[in-house]
Amino acid sequence: MKKSRIVMSIVAVVAAAGLGTGNAMAADAGPDTAGASPARAMATSSSSLVPAGSIHYSEEYQHDGLRNHLGNFTGGTPCNSGYVITGNVLYSWIGQISSFRTWSWCQANHRSGWDGTGDASGWWGGVNNYIGGWMNDRTLSVQFR
Repeated sequence: MKKSRIVMSIVAVVAAAGLGTGNAMAADAGPDTAGASPARAMATSSSSLVPAGSIHYSEEYQHDGLRNHLGNFTGGTPCNSGYVITGNVLYSWIGQISSFRTWSWCQANHRSGWDGTGDASGWWGGVNNYIGGWMNDRTLSVQFR
């Protein structure tokens, strides 16, 4: 009985964090942020269109040169809001991202850990034809500002 409660607690924490679901968690206040934000970014598959009324943060690609579109990050908070918005990749994107393009005047920072943790690509805006050897195929979350 005690073991099942522990397992249920772990499942609840993982679900609340949105790990690997494409749901985003706001970055904790840190050197790259103005503070934590309740804003979320959503990762959507390549077949999904950007929802009406959403802000299009980025397009993610499997290969260099913006080849093989994996999907998009979208949300409801502008990148110039003063907050860093963090989104987790979909499970199907793990070990896949090699290039990206940002939209809506956003800059992206690709991270090797969930929820904006781990190694970082640095902040880039516009077209990035190759994420670089340091972060190639390592992205688990993306931050936007």
